[in-house]
Amino acid sequence: MGVGHSDNAWWLDVLEWGQASPYAGYFDIDWSPPRRDLGGKLLVPVLGKSYGAALTGGEIELRFAPISGSFDFWYADHRLPLSPRDYATILGTLVRTPALSQAFDALQEALLGDAAPRYLREIANNAKEALAGAAHDRAIRHEIEKAAAAWRGVEGDSPTWTRLHELLQRQCFRLAYWRTASDEVNYRRFFDIQELAGMNMGRIVVFRDTHEYLGRLLSDGILQGLRIDHVDGLVDPQRYCRRLNAFAAAIVPRDPSGKRLRPYILVEKILTGSEKLPQSWPISGTTGYDYLALANGLFIEPTGFAKLQRHWRRITGVDGDINIEDEIYRCRLLVIDRNLASELTYLVNYLAEIAEADWFTRDFTRKRLRDALTEIVAAFSVYRTYVTDR
Repeated sequence: MGVGHSDNAWWLDVLEWGQASPYAGYFDIDWSPPRRDLGGKLLVPVLGKSYGAALTGGEIELRFAPISGSFDFWYADHRLPLSPRDYATILGTLVRTPALSQAFDALQEALLGDAAPRYLREIANNAKEALAGAAHDRAIRHEIEKAAAAWRGVEGDSPTWTRLHELLQRQCFRLAYWRTASDEVNYRRFFDIQELAGMNMGRIVVFRDTHEYLGRLLSDGILQGLRIDHVDGLVDPQRYCRRLNAFAAAIVPRDPSGKRLRPYILVEKILTGSEKLPQSWPISGTTGYDYLALANGLFIEPTGFAKLQRHWRRITGVDGDINIEDEIYRCRLLVIDRNLASELTYLVNYLAEIAEADWFTRDFTRKRLRDALTEIVAAFSVYRTYVTDR
């Protein structure tokens, strides 16, 4: 799911409320990562430079949105909601304004009383509505905007940004330089693209809510078929395909005879060598990478391979013929080290917990486990396995 900009309501809710958000379990987030300073926080690697440089350069700005009555941090076109727990801190004595006092007294009481998340959200929304209403008065709106601007420091003067930094530290997210994502991101991504966050599609509620719009298109007859991108990114593709097939089959329009048409479902699936598409998946087929490989062969001149080898030797300085398998292996190691180090780290953590549970494997160090797991992944003969609950 795209989370790169400021228009994903579920993602914004997680940024605002953290684990208390009803959508916290929709995304595949590790709230207890190895780094203690990330405990209970979501790493948001969107900064174009180091955090300190972006902060002291005045690029992270606290703003008031008068229409919604909310406070948000902005970095370029990235919006990051301020926790309602900090609204009173921003407003200071403004909370005693007649138009705001009742709503913010209720919010403070709910926060001190450790209210249930659902009730707390309702009270916080009431406070935002009160702020939006009060902002209709130009004088009050000016004071609110001035209160937000007061958190800004002097560009290049590090000590003046301490208050804003401490405010950011209290949030449910942690801003970071985009390059940190390859090593430390704590949510599952689409390969190494941090703007595409993985969903916990195995949960019924997530499947239901993410397929609501798709269901309307199917039931209205606008769509007759579905193409599932990167099906191997799912924990259990078979279960998903069965659930999707049953979902689609129950809502597609009937034909003139009253019979429901079987939905046409294709999956983007990479098949390696003699690997076959699992017959237990209730789908119509793949998007055709295997066919394309055969079709492309018609347009390849076999004698061109010798020319490619000559170019290879000239550019790389490597003598002898190209060993494709060795090159693929080296490229896999490079991708694991450069692009997917964060994902490997989390797998190593899980593997270390398993090793620690047995007397005979508890002495395996994380370094040895990491090296072993890297070798297994790099030497894998197929794209992935299908280990299910069964």
